[in-house]
Amino acid sequence: VGLGNDGVIALSVAGEGGVNVGSYTATASLENDNYILQNTTQSFTIKAREINLVWANLTFEYDGKAKTPTASVQGQGSDGLLVAAVVGETGVDVGTYTATATLANANYVVKNPEQQYKIEQRKLTVVWEDVSFTYNGSEQTVPTPTLSNAGGLETEINLTCENLTYKNAGNYVASASVSANFTIVSGATFAYEI
Repeated sequence: VGLGNDGVIALSVAGEGGVNVGSYTATASLENDNYILQNTTQSFTIKAREINLVWANLTFEYDGKAKTPTASVQGQGSDGLLVAAVVGETGVDVGTYTATATLANANYVVKNPEQQYKIEQRKLTVVWEDVSFTYNGSEQTVPTPTLSNAGGLETEINLTCENLTYKNAGNYVASASVSANFTIVSGATFAYEI
């Protein structure tokens, strides 16, 4: 640094022009032959720009199909549309899973690439037929109930009913249970009398 008595020294910088992420080298030169540069080259780095993802659809109700959340980019770069691809675990059964999002554009890095999401039990209502029995000396049976919000998954639900059949006069309570991906929110039990 410093000027001689012969005026302003014009310095020009050439070499690689960095746009994308990577390492580059710039070269400086002088137009005045009366001077020699001692450090004519300099390396520099362009780092990936950090961005945030907006995650959505983080809670699902079980329906027997694979589920993943969605992710969109918050803010776009000047080099085009950024699309987040969601990979990682694909949940089917009830539980908590982790999804991972990646970008095809190496000029950006995701600050929040992982997101937990969950699949909750499908909520069922057991509908019992309103019945009334009078003692007749024979066993009498409550009809098998139907299900509301089954979503065509009856074979998976595995509806199991107990205490449907009795002979003697008395008060009884029938009960229903389902498999692990489901839960009964109404009608788990049914009281009846002979």
